[in-house]
Amino acid sequence: MVGRLRLDDIYMQIGHYPSPEHRSTALAAQASLIYVILFFAPDVLHDGVSVMREVVDKHFIDNWVVAYGCGHLADLTRVWEPYEAARRGGYGEQALD
Repeated sequence: MVGRLRLDDIYMQIGHYPSPEHRSTALAAQASLIYVILFFAPDVLHDGVSVMREVVDKHFIDNWVVAYGCGHLADLTRVWEPYEAARRGGYGEQALD
């Protein structure tokens, strides 16, 4: 499941947002889904540095606050702090830019 969410545009939104700077908007629903699913795959959060790098590059490149559920928000720079691979996956360097 994590592989499919990380590699594919499951809601087929990219075609509606052709500009690369709108990628995070196009993939926002999928990003919130992968955020939740990753907690059911703790091995990826702890040890999957390359997987987390792909996830961050595709879904969270310019958006570190994720809306999930009904009115719930998560700041990835804080929520993913305890997870080694999530930290090393790139959000730390990009958030500082």
